[in-house]
Amino acid sequence: MGCTIFYKGKLKENTNIQGVIEIIKSTSKNIDCSIIENKDSITLLFNQGKTEPLVFDFKNDKIDNFCKWNGIEEQEFYKIFDIFISIKPYFKSLKIEDDGGFWYTYNTMQKPCKVIRRTTLRNNEIKLLERIKANSLTEFSQIEKDIFKQMYHNIEGSGPYSYRIWRLIVQDVVKLFDVTELDKNTQAYLIKKANKIILDYFSYFDIENNSVNLKALIVALWVGEFMLYKDLEIVSSLDDNIRGLNGSKEAAVWGIMSSFLNCHSGMVNTKHSEIDKFMVQQLSCEFYFILNELKDEGKTELELLVSILDYLGFKYYCPYT
Repeated sequence: MGCTIFYKGKLKENTNIQGVIEIIKSTSKNIDCSIIENKDSITLLFNQGKTEPLVFDFKNDKIDNFCKWNGIEEQEFYKIFDIFISIKPYFKSLKIEDDGGFWYTYNTMQKPCKVIRRTTLRNNEIKLLERIKANSLTEFSQIEKDIFKQMYHNIEGSGPYSYRIWRLIVQDVVKLFDVTELDKNTQAYLIKKANKIILDYFSYFDIENNSVNLKALIVALWVGEFMLYKDLEIVSSLDDNIRGLNGSKEAAVWGIMSSFLNCHSGMVNTKHSEIDKFMVQQLSCEFYFILNELKDEGKTELELLVSILDYLGFKYYCPYT
């Protein structure tokens, strides 16, 4: 497993640096490493020889560094996170990230899930359930077939975890934006719209060469144009500086993709990891293809989806009804 950890922070005023170093030494006892200790710094040299050193240099009461981890055991990776958790109380601010999203996952593993399942549907959501039932009696339209082919390339076993939720999202976007074919003009138009929802993400990629991008584009448009945020307005019309909105948008797009559309992209934030934990708990497994095997006409999938939206502060709203 390869992953880069980025860490940056500032100690609280008058913090005993040597005391923090002692905590790092104590917490790292269960890690296969050698320790080099200097004045105001401590370095962990991993004995397997592949991973870069983990350096804590407290000059000016700050740390700002990264460590490339190339270990094998996931539990060993989490032991590194335990070090950061043990010293976090001594920091005024401490930010930890990694390019695989494991920090967010680890931070939510042992805590109660914040996503609460809701089994009572609102009027708009009841209409979604009715659409799901009606869809079961109809074939894909041509544009649905085209979007499906571009997303999944007709590879056996590569379709969405939930065809029902996939189809609702695609149908909404197709109808609202009057999409009849995926030509370059249509793609450019949709990208322009999506850039207002997740800033700077959709401006650089080519949909034709990356099916992940099309999934992200369709879901982002759905989140932006079919969700109210905390009863304010449609998401796409709101200022990105509204507290919590940006993180909720990102978690919704990538959480829906990874939970319902069979597209894994790593954890983007803590909200996304809460969604993942919720899905595992509710389905009692990480193999979400089980959604397509459920015989309750889409009720479970819809309950899971609206519960996730509730947690993120979103409420479904259909602008064309």
